Amino acid sequence: ADFSTRFPTHVFLTLLGLPLENLPTFLEMKDGIIRPNYVVGTAYGAPEAVAHQKATADSIYAYFEEVLDEREREPRNDLLSEFLATEVLDHLERGLREFLLTTSVLPELTASRCAALTGDELAAERLEQIERAGLFASTLAENEPTLRLHDLFRDALEHRLQRERPDAVNELLERAARTEPDGVRRLGYWLRAQSWDEAARELHLQAYGLLTASQTATVERWLSRFPRHLLHTQPDLLTVRTLVSWMHWRWRDMIAASHAAVQAYERAGRSLEAMTARAYE
Repeated sequence: ADFSTRFPTHVFLTLLGLPLENLPTFLEMKDGIIRPNYVVGTAYGAPEAVAHQKATADSIYAYFEEVLDEREREPRNDLLSEFLATEVLDHLERGLREFLLTTSVLPELTASRCAALTGDELAAERLEQIERAGLFASTLAENEPTLRLHDLFRDALEHRLQRERPDAVNELLERAARTEPDGVRRLGYWLRAQSWDEAARELHLQAYGLLTASQTATVERWLSRFPRHLLHTQPDLLTVRTLVSWMHWRWRDMIAASHAAVQAYERAGRSLEAMTARAYE
């Protein structure tokens, strides 16, 4: 009997990617909804049983609100995320479905950026459809009408995009980078697309402002996202390493990195950058 009581809830938690240590809590929730009279020791429908059932329902909503917030911070490719995407996508007309999948690489949606990314002349109309349908979107106060999808929903859409059209993802990320006005976000797009030279140039451009603002650790974190061999061969990354060494007063490392940067720039035919890098030798 104990097995038959616990097993369905165990399966439920596993499918949704929820921690199994919450099993006792979910069993209590189940009893509080299905048989509240048993829990409080009254007849079914008694005021005490109804109050307990309502309190249990409120606790379930609160629990899943917390789970959604957690998935925003740490997205996962699990049934809970997939359920959100499937429940929405399977009931949309094809054009809007493709629009949502393609634009899932964007954190905010405007007609101009969506049109540039998708080539869809109906981008403004698509955004109005999304807002009217209440598809997990909020409106932002910007100069151009802007929507932001709930992070969990957008992550689920992007997982679906990667599964259905894996060959298109990097190209979409590159397109997004070319129309992204924010340098840090642009860098993130290039890195996700594994467009290493573009990402390296972007980091080189952003490094001066970040280092001036005493964000050396941020620059080092960006550097750590590149393949290790590029840190010793790509001229822009060598220049960033030069600057980071200079910020840490590691003179020997600074000179070595700048010397390698000069050579790499010269091999690439970038003589002006080679001259600038030579100043640190």
